[in-house]
Amino acid sequence: VGRSNQTFAGYEKAESDRDVALNRVTTEVKKQFDLVVTSSQKIEALTKAVESSEHLVRATKASIKGGEKTNLDALVADRALFVAKRDLAQAKYTYLISYLQLQQLGGALTVDEFNKVAEFFGHHKEFRR
Repeated sequence: VGRSNQTFAGYEKAESDRDVALNRVTTEVKKQFDLVVTSSQKIEALTKAVESSEHLVRATKASIKGGEKTNLDALVADRALFVAKRDLAQAKYTYLISYLQLQQLGGALTVDEFNKVAEFFGHHKEFRR
């Protein structure tokens, strides 16, 4: 009787550990999925912000030539462009890391996924298995 109680207790502990692990993985999958979705939306918005900032830089430089703006205005526009590009790079990084972690959690992380990431960065060298 003592041995069967001990076996049953071990079984219950293993079942509890499994449930904890399953909950942890489920939570992490949801988190990474949400990050992929929100990062994708953020990339779209920040891409537009970079385009807008580039337009502002060009317009400011043209206004300087016309005597309407100063070099300080150009520096402010350049800084805004830099910040937009930095934020876009960070959003892309977050997207890629979340995407890879989501693939890993789903058991689908393969060399092909790393090749997709390398292609995203413009690298044409393939990773090998």
